[in-house]
Amino acid sequence: MVGRPAGVAGYDYISYSGPGQAIAAVNNPWDAYASLVSLNTVGVDDSEEARDRILRRRQSVLDLVRTQFDRVRTLPLSENDRQKLDMHFTAVREVEVQVSATGLACIDPDIDTRARPFQGNLAFAVEEAQYPTVADIQVDIYALALACDMTRVATLHFDRGSGGPTFRWEGMNHEYNHHKLSHGKVRDDCFGESTENGCSNVAGYQDMLHDIDRWHQRKLARLLEKLDSYVEADGRTVLDNSAILYTNEMSDGKLHSFMDLPFIIAGSAGGRFRQNLYFPLGPEGQTDQSAPHNRLLNTIVTAMGVQSSWFGLPEGMGGATMQGGIYEQLLV
Repeated sequence: MVGRPAGVAGYDYISYSGPGQAIAAVNNPWDAYASLVSLNTVGVDDSEEARDRILRRRQSVLDLVRTQFDRVRTLPLSENDRQKLDMHFTAVREVEVQVSATGLACIDPDIDTRARPFQGNLAFAVEEAQYPTVADIQVDIYALALACDMTRVATLHFDRGSGGPTFRWEGMNHEYNHHKLSHGKVRDDCFGESTENGCSNVAGYQDMLHDIDRWHQRKLARLLEKLDSYVEADGRTVLDNSAILYTNEMSDGKLHSFMDLPFIIAGSAGGRFRQNLYFPLGPEGQTDQSAPHNRLLNTIVTAMGVQSSWFGLPEGMGGATMQGGIYEQLLV
């Protein structure tokens, strides 16, 4: 999943990046939330008073540094430097005013309460019973981060393709983990239709995968509903001003195929993407040269305001499976 236009968004984990940045993924929801709202300077045993003081200080960066700012303005600056300083101050204040106008509290007590039990867990590995809880918290942090302009690009990745949890919640009570079910087999190293060497089929695996897909889609719906509830200064919602990409790494896990892989782009990135559209980017029975996904990613980058003709590995390294340019049919 990606985020909103700007200069350029284990188990459940979330990662953020900005221009020129690559930040390691964070699967502990408390660490993700604390780093975004600058609570990571507060120790587990620090008092509530100290923590609240940091929260109050973060409410306005400019109020916090106004004394230093006024002192700098008294220095013998050139008129050009003085104008740049004032422009920077004004730009930051405008962002704060916009956020304030929405009534959005960028320090969310509800997320804080739900994430706090994970505080101080330095070797965090979510237990399967916690999986749905952690997923919801991470989704909510993702939405808050975009709404508060804490980041412009974020990725939310549900587990790894070679493993995955055994879904035993919300009406599901599976015997095999997600990876085995994606192959329809009782073992992780079985592929295709053969049942030799202990590669027995899992009866009803397609219905189980359907239920898992529905669960993930509900997480996407939760994110979109959150983003659509935040109204920005231009009257649009954060969802309107964003582009959220949803996809899987395989279209057919049993065959390990990525042909005809469906993608969902929710939000128009501020009016850049066409909406209410189902569009096949390649012909039926396409090959991996017909509609490479790196071209789709390049289209998203372009819609976010970054002029780019190529995305991914350097040209030539991906062979004919990678192409430059964009899918102009998707853009307004």
